[in-house]
Amino acid sequence: RKWKERLIYNADKFNFPVHKPFYKLTENQKLLLWTGNQYFKGLNTFFDYLEKKKYKIQYRVMISRYRGKTVCPECKGTRLKKEVAYVKIGEKTIQDLVQLPIDKLYQFFNNLTIDEYDQTVSKRLLTEIKNRLEFLINVGLSYLTLNRLSSSLSGGESQRINLATSLGSSLVGSIYILDEPSIGLHSRDISLLIKVLKDLQKLGNTVLVVEHDEKIIKSADELIDIGPYAGRLGGEIIFQGPFSKLKKNKRSLTSLYLLGEKSIPGA
Repeated sequence: RKWKERLIYNADKFNFPVHKPFYKLTENQKLLLWTGNQYFKGLNTFFDYLEKKKYKIQYRVMISRYRGKTVCPECKGTRLKKEVAYVKIGEKTIQDLVQLPIDKLYQFFNNLTIDEYDQTVSKRLLTEIKNRLEFLINVGLSYLTLNRLSSSLSGGESQRINLATSLGSSLVGSIYILDEPSIGLHSRDISLLIKVLKDLQKLGNTVLVVEHDEKIIKSADELIDIGPYAGRLGGEIIFQGPFSKLKKNKRSLTSLYLLGEKSIPGA
């Protein structure tokens, strides 16, 4: 309140129209509100003060009241300097490319026509770009754009991006533990996900997956079925082994549902 009172009390000294709505202020008057002068401290100083005090809960709550997300008018949300737009490849800027869905971006680089010199210079780079885009397509993320905020991704999407990154790095001797990576994935893309998991394994890695998808369960080399029921009635290893032997285990509810001996009502 003190910050506002200083502005109102001293407004006449620098001819500031405190009764005018914000949208009717001139650009210089709006700027003055942010930067301040010798009579009052501007909004920038106010928010700097709140940032320094945000270790206290009341200041964090106050900051959250004024914070929001908006698209930058300068970069249009690409987080790139305007000078970057001066460089084009195939008549497109980086800003244009990051807004394309990954499958369209892959098509663009596959069909890109450049002169002999540029081919020599960019051969390795273009190969890397196309490989990484292909990895993302193979894990069912062809619809994403490269300027998508990571905070807007689902858990399944984040896991599949990490899978694509791992494939691109050719890391070996690692253990990957995945919690239902098929969440949000269309049924037609499950086979692609299975192929990616198998490719990770072929590189010399171990892949552990917590899953309920039938296709992924059947494709596993080794199954571990924990039950017999949920919560306090579970926690026991009912079965461990290949899927072919799971069929013979009558204690396994997973087996009974996969074989069709039990079904979910209404499913």
